[in-house]
Amino acid sequence: MVLYMYATEYKYVYISVEKKIEVYKQIEDLTLERIMRCEGCVRIQLKVCGVMHLHTAIAYDNLGQSFLMTYRPSETRKAVDMHEKAERIMQCIAGMDFQLSLYDSLHRFTRVSFEHLPI
Repeated sequence: MVLYMYATEYKYVYISVEKKIEVYKQIEDLTLERIMRCEGCVRIQLKVCGVMHLHTAIAYDNLGQSFLMTYRPSETRKAVDMHEKAERIMQCIAGMDFQLSLYDSLHRFTRVSFEHLPI
């Protein structure tokens, strides 16, 4: 059964429901793969740099963005937790008078990203 169509190069391409479900599963797999890569990056940064380091905060922020891309409520809670961890680390680093401008840009970035949440 064909329900969806879109125009490409002045031709109409018909997409079946089964094909659309398959494409959604591929997108979900890619999103989960990104989450796994970001979790690995956080583990590496924790071992190499330690907890209170700029690269660890950026890794936590990237993991939060990956969780945010799934649009699931449980993943959104994890995204908020990751962004809060990154923000706490950056506050400690900025408290040491270190890379304050990067902290401000990271803080602004997390606030803007949470304005677009579908909650």
